[in-house]
Amino acid sequence: SAIANAPVCQLGWHWKLGMFRRRSSVTRYLLSETVDFSDDADSDFENTARTRQRVFPASAEKGKMRTVDTSRLKTSDICHDVTLTSGQKRVCRLGMSSCNRNSVALLQSRQVVGSQSGGGLSSSSKAVVASCYLPNCVETVARFGSRVFVGIFSQDGSVFLSSCQDHHIRLFDTTNGKFQCFKDINAMEVGWSVVDVSYSPDQNYLIYSSWCDCIHLCAVHKENSVHIPLNLRPNGHSFCPFSVRFSQDNAEILAGASDGCLYIYDRHRDDRTLRVCGHGEHINSVAFADDSSKLLISAADDGIVSVWDRRTLSEEDPCPVGQFAGHGAGMTFVDPKGDGRHLITNSKDQSIKLWDIRCFSSKEAVMVGISSGC
Repeated sequence: SAIANAPVCQLGWHWKLGMFRRRSSVTRYLLSETVDFSDDADSDFENTARTRQRVFPASAEKGKMRTVDTSRLKTSDICHDVTLTSGQKRVCRLGMSSCNRNSVALLQSRQVVGSQSGGGLSSSSKAVVASCYLPNCVETVARFGSRVFVGIFSQDGSVFLSSCQDHHIRLFDTTNGKFQCFKDINAMEVGWSVVDVSYSPDQNYLIYSSWCDCIHLCAVHKENSVHIPLNLRPNGHSFCPFSVRFSQDNAEILAGASDGCLYIYDRHRDDRTLRVCGHGEHINSVAFADDSSKLLISAADDGIVSVWDRRTLSEEDPCPVGQFAGHGAGMTFVDPKGDGRHLITNSKDQSIKLWDIRCFSSKEAVMVGISSGC
């Protein structure tokens, strides 16, 4: 069941770390020089875009924030874990106690304790200090002649990636406050635009997708020129993998596509090894639930999130081990915490929901969600 839901927040929540973090005191922009949306586009995309547009809940009053019931969230295990990790609370002999959120006091204690132990601030204390400050200036670091559709950091924050409608994927070195382009990849077989990009866990490779039967594997580092297509062998035409992800061991790639199917590509076999018809609408986001790569998660335009166990999954009669229903519109993104228990979802209804993977929605709730035409 959904533990809580809230309006989309513009701050970046480092979900797996359980804390807010800013990378510097500067908010950096990547700007598109063109704002004209009347250019010729792929007809397949135009039809899809109409079904993927944002939907606002009819019950929401303009200019008013909806009150959110967080009582269940406050008593959950994840609330306990996040408050500890983010430095909001600490464990003492008497139980949980609030932490001193004064950044000056924390820095002073680091000076005293650090000089004695040779260490510095803990990760939770760093989160406390960082949460006290917000970017106070704006810097434009890059301008492009076409619209930007993807922009993501690598896991360690040392590389930023952007992909444009000009069919170029640009990699920027962001170490030591820099923002310098070190590699420009000319994407192959692009229909309309690059739709999604994902880094490999070792950060040596990336994959990207577009309106074509193949996803493409590229090397991140400049000295490596690897750039190869991986054919998913879909049925029919007008195909696009909207979401692509690496497994934690780099051995497999998971994709969710416009035909409502999940695909797994095995890098060792160099072939697609699984195709599952999972949804009646476009799959907009997919993920591996944890490092084991046994559980797959898919979120689609039908407003449903499905969890699949590969150990019991068959292409002939695919059946999810459970599903989540509760959003008022199609799904846009799903992100598991990596603990095999929690995940968050974002929807076109402009809400984020936190789910406990051990408590699936009832079959009746799922049927209502699908029949409501989300």
